[in-house]
Amino acid sequence: QETTKPQQTTNRQIQHTVPPSYQQLIHLFHTHTHSPIHYTHTQYSTAKMGDVTNQSSFNNNNNTNNQQNSVRLCKHPNHSEFACLIHALKGFARGFALGYGIRGAIALITALVIKRLYRNPKKLIQSSILHPDVIRFGLFLGTYTGTLKGVNCLLRYLRKREDGWNAIIAGSVAGLSMYFSKSNEIALYLFARALESIFNALHKRGIVPSFKHGDSVLFAVCTSIMFYAFAWEPEALRPSYRKFITNASGGRDYDREKFAPLLAAAKAERDEARRRRTGK
Repeated sequence: QETTKPQQTTNRQIQHTVPPSYQQLIHLFHTHTHSPIHYTHTQYSTAKMGDVTNQSSFNNNNNTNNQQNSVRLCKHPNHSEFACLIHALKGFARGFALGYGIRGAIALITALVIKRLYRNPKKLIQSSILHPDVIRFGLFLGTYTGTLKGVNCLLRYLRKREDGWNAIIAGSVAGLSMYFSKSNEIALYLFARALESIFNALHKRGIVPSFKHGDSVLFAVCTSIMFYAFAWEPEALRPSYRKFITNASGGRDYDREKFAPLLAAAKAERDEARRRRTGK
């Protein structure tokens, strides 16, 4: 039991590179919380601390019983032949139920409270629980979770190991589930969480430094970029965010007419610099 503590500590350190809010989201789609490190690796660590006989026994068992080891790699409660398939299907069902249930409940409440469709039950059902967007969102989360678990199990079986490459490949394949419910908001949210996870992982390895109030500096830099775009290149902003900034500034759009000569001069200067670079 003591020999497995260093490996478990390493797993917790790796998991802590993921932002806490996204860790909670991931746990919603998992029915177990065991360590992802496979059983044979822990068995090998225990044998290394023992005598030569124990380690030889491990090597012989590992070479002659690859099929059983591949099942134990996944550590599913049911070690049957279809354990991985059942595990993936459960992940799909859980993800679909969560996605369809949450999106359907929001659509139903919206139809009842805002659209007031309670007098037309058929239209109420069609615009809420049977709406294509609701079903597609359920398929998105279900396919995402089921594919992630299924591909992860398949890679454990084929590669006979558990490492970061399994997670990278499985996550990439699972990302194709965005086909069912294309959403810029979800894509941007995951992009931000991925950048934060990369920074945390590099920081734990001592590759990049961290300094106090770095989040405030990052927010200031991002705000300066957004307001520059709002003032000088509004077409670069998403209409919804441009409307948000306009409302937050008192409901007045930025008066660009006053700066029309300055904008024209800046554009002429950029065009001249481009001509000098290209020679045209």
